[in-house]
Amino acid sequence: MSTGISRGMAAVINENLCIGCGACAKVCPQGAIIIQQREVDQISAQRVWALKNKIAMLEEKLEWVKSIIHDVDRR
Repeated sequence: MSTGISRGMAAVINENLCIGCGACAKVCPQGAIIIQQREVDQISAQRVWALKNKIAMLEEKLEWVKSIIHDVDRR
């Protein structure tokens, strides 16, 4: 799997967008990412906002997929 990162380069995590899901740590080929578990009340409002936006985007995509499935089923 290509990460798009060349040798000698380092990935940077944007903490303002990080939702703490751990997906990046699971796929990091070097094992260089460690997720620090935090209490829910320590998550910044900006991170909560980013998560809500990601959920809304996924819900829109889900509705789009459902409409395609519905159209295919009617054929």
